Amino acid sequence: MAKTNGKKPKEPTSRDEAGRFMKGSSGNPVGRISVLGPLRDMARNYTTEALETILGIMLDVEAPQAARLKAADMVLDRAYGKVPQAITDADGGSLTMGENGLSYEDVRRILFALKLREVEQQGDVIESH
Repeated sequence: MAKTNGKKPKEPTSRDEAGRFMKGSSGNPVGRISVLGPLRDMARNYTTEALETILGIMLDVEAPQAARLKAADMVLDRAYGKVPQAITDADGGSLTMGENGLSYEDVRRILFALKLREVEQQGDVIESH
């Protein structure tokens, strides 16, 4: 029997004639099964051993150079965070879109806000994907 997150299922899912979910209905009324918490906790019990393994590879002069570089990269990522990745044009310049000089991120935020407004105004029917 499938595990649930402790919520009781709602009434059967309601769909319209086109097969889309009606407002207030869900294809998964009991929600997502929560297994990440216990898995994460179990993995965190091995944090020290994992870091010691990575450091051991990094410091092992007999280990392949690619493995040592990867281990060093992993240590630096965990110590300082990953290096931000810039979005640039072919010449390495900051990527802008259109004459107004909007960045890719600005356009992404605007499009997200417009889509959110559209969904909020949609009303009665929410399409399933």
